[in-house]
Amino acid sequence: MKTGDWRWLGLLSLPLFAPWVLVTWDGGWYVLCSVLWVDPGPRIVTMPEFLWQARFAVASRTLATTWPVGLALYLGGLLAAFLRPDGRVLSASLLWLSGLMILFYGLGIATRPGLVALPFGTLAAWGAAWATYRGPRERMDMDLHPGSSER
Repeated sequence: MKTGDWRWLGLLSLPLFAPWVLVTWDGGWYVLCSVLWVDPGPRIVTMPEFLWQARFAVASRTLATTWPVGLALYLGGLLAAFLRPDGRVLSASLLWLSGLMILFYGLGIATRPGLVALPFGTLAAWGAAWATYRGPRERMDMDLHPGSSER
């Protein structure tokens, strides 16, 4: 793999490993990642467990759906990027929408009194969308000039 490919792969996989939303309040904090919710309790909650608990809390039902929908959009964008290298617009769109869902989660949490939410995952997902749309320079040139291998 060329250096540009590694950089592209790193940016594309960043939302998978970066914290999506950091939530703080006077007494503590927790981090929402792509598939885990980490509480310094120490407590780690997986997405299925979170959804199971959220079904009992009426106020958080709508908010709880933004996390799995954001993950599904991200995974869809990731699959589209690898399975259809020529489908940059589809991949970038799914990744951008994933970032939007992460932002909605952060804004939904921030509306509660005393909570501050920092949606870092939005920047990571939008960076991945940009990297996917732009792609490695060689791949982008080949898409713009089919049949041309010297560019």
